[in-house]
Amino acid sequence: MTDSRGRTASTTQSITVVAYSPPSITAFTAKRCDSSGNLSATGKYLKVTFSASITDFGTAASTANTAAYKLQYKKTTAASYTAVTLTSYAGKFSVSNGTYKFSADKAAAYDIILTATDAFRSFACTGKGPAAMTLFSFLKGGMGIAFGKVADTEGFDVNLPTIFRGKMAFYSDAATSMLDYCHPVGTIYETVDENFDPADTWGGKWERIKDKFLLSAGDTYAAGTTGGEATHKLTTSEMPSHSHRSYVYNSSGTTSWTPTYGTYAVTVGCVNNSSPIQTWCATIALDKTGDSSAHNNMPPYIAVYVWKRTA
Repeated sequence: MTDSRGRTASTTQSITVVAYSPPSITAFTAKRCDSSGNLSATGKYLKVTFSASITDFGTAASTANTAAYKLQYKKTTAASYTAVTLTSYAGKFSVSNGTYKFSADKAAAYDIILTATDAFRSFACTGKGPAAMTLFSFLKGGMGIAFGKVADTEGFDVNLPTIFRGKMAFYSDAATSMLDYCHPVGTIYETVDENFDPADTWGGKWERIKDKFLLSAGDTYAAGTTGGEATHKLTTSEMPSHSHRSYVYNSSGTTSWTPTYGTYAVTVGCVNNSSPIQTWCATIALDKTGDSSAHNNMPPYIAVYVWKRTA
């Protein structure tokens, strides 16, 4: 440091750099339990289980980091949250399967927020706590019924593994809505069952795609375009650059000779082979091969029945 009179002073300090990562919550669940914390689908409590990590500076830093955790919960129909500071985990930089349980109305589902906070930042994770399991329940007001849970919304709500042993009939726009949800127009369906027709089973209009491969659309190939060929006959421009060698023999002796056609690819009638002539010309003829047939252009495949929904 230098002042206006030119006088200077200096000092040296060491700085310790410590690696830092923001707080993180790596696991977070909320399940029904009894008063002892044992999981129970019909329990009167909700048990929150979580794992979290906060950077521990240790003794390397001049100021230690902090670690705090907060839980907020409310019924999904309520406007405000109840906040709880998880004091049993205060100062813990690594928490594995931490738990907290609270009394929860069996007939209600809950919104839950877990927040991990250090000296610099906070990280929050949201989740749902289910209502208690019951075989069936009617919604107050008579506009909803639920199976395997408490009814908390209008309509037909199922929270049990479901088996339909007979055909299902849909009325009004229900069938169309189900079809459009599962197989909207433009859907491609593949099967090895030759007797399956999606129009008969699901409704809508479908067309069969025959003798075609499917190619994912992108920058080069637009959706809906067609092309390709199962076999292909090479053109001259498609042949790779190559050359052919041919060999001609001159005996250079004093006796007459007859070149063998094929061995040297020389047409015999064009050679002067009378002794003692040692120089001569020859017309070269290379044998041709191939029959110009198209070659197979197919990759390895398994053939299936392909349907496309059109309407």
